[in-house]
Amino acid sequence: MRPVLTKEEVRSAIRFKDTKHIPLWYTDFASQTKKKLGSRLKTILKNYPPDFICKVTVLMLSKDVDEWGVKQAVPKNSVGAYPIDTAIRDWSDLDDYLLKLISGNAPKRFTEIEKLRMIHPDKYILGDIGIGFSERMQGIVGIEKFYMSLVSDLDCIKKLGDKLFEMAMEIVENLGWLGVDGVLFNDDYGYQQGLLMSPKIWREVFKEWYKRLFEKVHSFDMDVIFHSCGKIEEIMDDLIEIGVNVLHPIQPGCMNTNDIAKKYRGRVCFFTGVDVQSILITASPDEVREEVRKIKKLFTLDNGSGLIFGPTNAVMPETPIENIYAFFDEAKADSDSE
Repeated sequence: MRPVLTKEEVRSAIRFKDTKHIPLWYTDFASQTKKKLGSRLKTILKNYPPDFICKVTVLMLSKDVDEWGVKQAVPKNSVGAYPIDTAIRDWSDLDDYLLKLISGNAPKRFTEIEKLRMIHPDKYILGDIGIGFSERMQGIVGIEKFYMSLVSDLDCIKKLGDKLFEMAMEIVENLGWLGVDGVLFNDDYGYQQGLLMSPKIWREVFKEWYKRLFEKVHSFDMDVIFHSCGKIEEIMDDLIEIGVNVLHPIQPGCMNTNDIAKKYRGRVCFFTGVDVQSILITASPDEVREEVRKIKKLFTLDNGSGLIFGPTNAVMPETPIENIYAFFDEAKADSDSE
C-alpha cells in the first residue's frame, strides 16, 4: 500500500522544498463511475489513499437546498451539484436576502474539521469553503442575470460580493484557528476557449476580494489552493501575484501544458495530471503510464517539488478500470523506487 505523506512532506512539495514523494490527491469520481466499477474501484482507492484530507464547510438547509437558498441537483455523470432554482429573482430583494444569510462563524461549519484535526495531527487537512464569488452569485441570481449584471448592475454585484467576502473571511479565520493546513477555493472562470469574462472585469470585480482572502490565509501560515476549470492563462499571473500557492487543474484539453510548465514552474505548485477528458478514457494502460511519467517530469523541479498529482478532474464512467489502475500504480512509482 502507498504510504500516506505527512503534512510536512506535502508542504515541502507545495513550498518548493526537497520532496521525497509527489503528493497524490484525487478530487472525486463521478457517481456513475463508482456505481459501474463498484468493488474494483474501492479496492484501488483503498490501496492508493490520497495525501490530503479535505472537508467542505458549506451548510445545507435541506437535502437539495444550500445555505444560500439555492436549490441544487446532482448530475449523474459528474460530481458536485448545479443550481436549478435561484435564491432571489430581482435585485430589489437583495437587502432582505442578505439579512437572512448564516454567519461564516457558525460553529456547526467546523465540527467535522475540528475532529479531523484532533484525530490526524500529522496529516495535511484542507478546508474547502465551497464555490467562490462568480459561481456562488450565478447560483443566487441565475447565470444570465449574473453576467448581464456585470455590465448593467455592477453595484448590486459588488454589494452581494462584499457579503460573500465577509462570510469567507470569517470561515478562513476559523480554519486558521483550528490549525488547518490549506484552504481550497473553487471558482470556474474559464471554458475550453478562454475566459468567461474579460480580464478587465475579473480584475475590477473579483481580484481584490481574493487578494484580501489569500492574505488572511497566509497570515495563519496556510496554503491557498485554487481551482478553476478552463483556459485561464490571461489571469494566471494575477492569481500568482495575489497569493495562489497551488493551481488546479491546468486543463490539458485546452491549455498548452508545455508552455505553462516552462513559464510558471517554480512560481506556483501545480495540481494536475492525466487528462480525464481524453487520455484516461481512450488510451491504453501503457499509454496512461507514459503520460503519468511525462507529467511528473514536466512539472516537477529538480528537487522533486512543485507538483501535486492526480486526475485533472472527476473520472468519468466510460474510463476503463485498467487505465485507472495504471494511473495510480504509476503515480506511486516514485515511492516504490526509494
